[in-house]
Amino acid sequence: MNKSLDVRERDFLLMRSSEGYMRIENNRITLVNHSLLQILGYHHQDELPDFFPEIVYHQREFLKYSAALINNCSVSHYDLSLKGCHGEEVTVRCEASSVVDDDQVVVFLLLEDITIQHKRLEELMLKSTVFEHNPFSVAITDHQGVVDVINRRFKRRTGFSDKLIAGVNIFDLKTITSPLSGLNRVDILDEIERRPEFVGEFRSVKQDGSTFMEELHIVPVYRNGELKNIIFISYDLTDERAIRRKLEDLAYHDQMTGLLRKEPFYEIAEEIKINIDEEKRSMGLLFIDLDNFKPINDSYGHRIGDMVLVECAALLRNLFRRTDVVARFGGDEFVAICPNVPRIEDMEIICEKIAATFNASALALTAENIDVSISVGACFYSGETDSHMSLGDLVHAADKNMYQAKRESDAGYQLAPLNLLTPS
Repeated sequence: MNKSLDVRERDFLLMRSSEGYMRIENNRITLVNHSLLQILGYHHQDELPDFFPEIVYHQREFLKYSAALINNCSVSHYDLSLKGCHGEEVTVRCEASSVVDDDQVVVFLLLEDITIQHKRLEELMLKSTVFEHNPFSVAITDHQGVVDVINRRFKRRTGFSDKLIAGVNIFDLKTITSPLSGLNRVDILDEIERRPEFVGEFRSVKQDGSTFMEELHIVPVYRNGELKNIIFISYDLTDERAIRRKLEDLAYHDQMTGLLRKEPFYEIAEEIKINIDEEKRSMGLLFIDLDNFKPINDSYGHRIGDMVLVECAALLRNLFRRTDVVARFGGDEFVAICPNVPRIEDMEIICEKIAATFNASALALTAENIDVSISVGACFYSGETDSHMSLGDLVHAADKNMYQAKRESDAGYQLAPLNLLTPS
């Protein structure tokens, strides 16, 4: 075979090859084949930049390419990002060989378009990173719930490792509490297949046997219309519920005494009054104020004053029934509502007990006991005869009686019928 046939055969193979080909002489593109033009989106070679570095998408990759040529003039392999005809990034896998001819560096490049594979690999790596570092616990199971893989958060939260969870059915670790409590494994699988996403609260079991509450999102994965996998994404409710309880406690309770605050007291008392009115029952409301509290603060300081308030609140809490509602109105004022007090005489007994307990008590907060007395104003309310009065009227009446007790009563309390008081 003569030399001209060798050249024609080489050119034929070069131009018909599915791989891209590029010859670079002293960083100038001198020859490309049709496949390379297709890879980059060009129609003719003269549309390409003449200078090879101009077609390299990332400058650091050109430096990597140059270093490879300097260090190794034999065949080498690496990936490059080139610019397509519209400026888009095209990722190619290069097989390169270089020679030095008359002081010129000539590079031969075979290039395979791996843009799609590269993007898929990046997506896979991204998904893997999202899966592993997801702030939620994630488990992927087969169509029956047998665990295939779990993420890092799942392991930390439950104590299970890949080895310990292998072959375990996830439904053996979880019991639904809402919204469809009592469902067994088959029922839940039926619900999962009926819905694009199943959300419920589950009680879940850790590796050590302890349990915790979580909100679980269950997502079915289908292939060709058949359920293949189930993804379980769970959110631990333990911390959220603790925070919610703390916020509710801050919102509803006075932080010093632990008693209800004024605003939530009104909410609860309104509900009690509505029930009393509807059922034609009766109740009592008391307004309680410490006597001469300011001198205690002035003589002993605010720290001791606060301790007096805390001790007084504890005494009140012990004096009332569990069904009664006691609140701190502010400062040294307290209020209480007593549902289901049948007679006004019973209210009088309650007032006597409270006044006697306080007036006989000395609070041992310092080296010298501090005597504390109180004044109690009370009113007796009948849902049958007094329903025209509002809760504000009742508080006003009890407050008015308290001031009268402070001025006039030796007993320490004042209980006057509502019909003798003017509504506010």
